[in-house]
Amino acid sequence: TKEPFHLASFGFGSTHHDRKIIDVGGIPNLIPTVNRSSLFDLRDVARLAGCAEPCFLTGAGAGPFDTVGVNSEMMTNVLLRDLKEPTLGDKLSSHISLVSGEGRAKQSSLQEARCGLMMNLLATQGLPGGEVLEVKARTRTGRENFVTTMRLALEELPEVVALGGVFVTESGTAHLHVMPNFSETPLNTNEDVNNWLNFYDVPAPLVCLSVFVNRDPGMALRVEHTHCFIP
Repeated sequence: TKEPFHLASFGFGSTHHDRKIIDVGGIPNLIPTVNRSSLFDLRDVARLAGCAEPCFLTGAGAGPFDTVGVNSEMMTNVLLRDLKEPTLGDKLSSHISLVSGEGRAKQSSLQEARCGLMMNLLATQGLPGGEVLEVKARTRTGRENFVTTMRLALEELPEVVALGGVFVTESGTAHLHVMPNFSETPLNTNEDVNNWLNFYDVPAPLVCLSVFVNRDPGMALRVEHTHCFIP
């Protein structure tokens, strides 16, 4: 909850080691054309996934475009005390990033537990004292980014392994994309998507929420997804 992480709960601990990754929606809700019915309540998502209460969700996806007003990137960071209805004990500390009319990236807080299109989540009870894997990196030595490098290091394991959590960039610059509002023309190729996206070089510090799996076990999972916000 404190610097440098600014999370909605104290840790990633859970009773009986109950931690989950959750893949909601997906790219087909965005391309080639947007599916405007793809809106999700995170309480419903957590309940359907069998999460325990309280439920601490962190991850990367898209914002609820019906209330935000436009398409946006979402950095989910919520603690839900009750998965049936909102309570005063909930902590809604998510962020969204969108592209302004002038083409600038604009970040703001989001105080609701909903998302749109897609979301990749780590779900725990947010209890202190849970075991975590600490990874420190100082200098980039190859082509791949930090998350992809970790994922590829686990790719050869015989079992499917998923990791989720938070990391902080303390120095340097990150090359990030932000989705603009929905495309008026179909996005049929990767080139179409890259031409539609807006890219920005964002200086540290950044708080990054990530979920990745070393390989897809035949479930059409997104193998990695990371979004960052400026604390």
